[in-house]
Amino acid sequence: MESNEIEQNKLRLMRSFVETQDPNSKEVDDLILIRFLRVRKLDVNKASDSFLKYIKWRREVAPNGYISELQVLNELSQKKLFMQGFDKKRRPIAVVFYGRHAPIKGKESLDELKRFMVYFLDKLCARMPNDQDQFTCIGDLTGWGFSHFDFNGCVAILSILQDYFPERLGQEVDDQILKRFLHVRKLDVDRASDSFLKYLKWIRMVAPNGSISKVEIPNELAQNKIFVQGFDKKGRPIAVVFFGRHVATKGKESLDELKLKAQDHSVLELKGVSSLWCNVAMMHQINCSHQQSFNTP
Repeated sequence: MESNEIEQNKLRLMRSFVETQDPNSKEVDDLILIRFLRVRKLDVNKASDSFLKYIKWRREVAPNGYISELQVLNELSQKKLFMQGFDKKRRPIAVVFYGRHAPIKGKESLDELKRFMVYFLDKLCARMPNDQDQFTCIGDLTGWGFSHFDFNGCVAILSILQDYFPERLGQEVDDQILKRFLHVRKLDVDRASDSFLKYLKWIRMVAPNGSISKVEIPNELAQNKIFVQGFDKKGRPIAVVFFGRHVATKGKESLDELKLKAQDHSVLELKGVSSLWCNVAMMHQINCSHQQSFNTP
């Protein structure tokens, strides 16, 4: 049996099931159901559960069937998300200016961010040609730093994209953090998402104020063993490490300061062009493709 025929059989089973659970599902076209099937690897039970969860969520977040501009005025005022033409595959393009995002504060702000994502994604999907059901996202990190870091906002956005708009993001033109986690996890979305969320939780714990001051790492700084030194030909910041100057850690306090030292350099780099993160836990896996040999000056 061909894959397309298998998919169609699974689709008929799924539609029959969800319509018995929620009669309003009859109004939903096959393309939406197919996306839930594909993201659940054609598992009818899991796809049906995800779709029924989506229907319930949709009624709660947009009881009128859509989100109006009056419901997202604060988010719109930040001018951080735009629609801009189409890519070569005729997918609509979304352009995100991360540096313009104001971190959410409180439940009301979080709810508006969720409404804003639905508002924008609905408009983006409405622009898709009949033969296309995905979009491309271009991220601009200009001006972005830890003052824009938003753990709860990231979790909310990832949840909306993964749970309620599956298979919509066709391509993200951004060689930054998310792509590195996907690469490390061999494009396994679930494992990459879990690792990324752990990373966000870790970085919020290590740098709760968005940065690490020199006062927190005096012993590590005194060793003069790691420096940020210019950029290579591809515009990537260069880290120079003098391994012979490192003093072995002794005890938990010394180890914690070493971790803060590593994170301090990742902050310096984040404020530059690249995102070659010096995350101690993921350093070998994520950054191995960027390692280079340096001659001691």
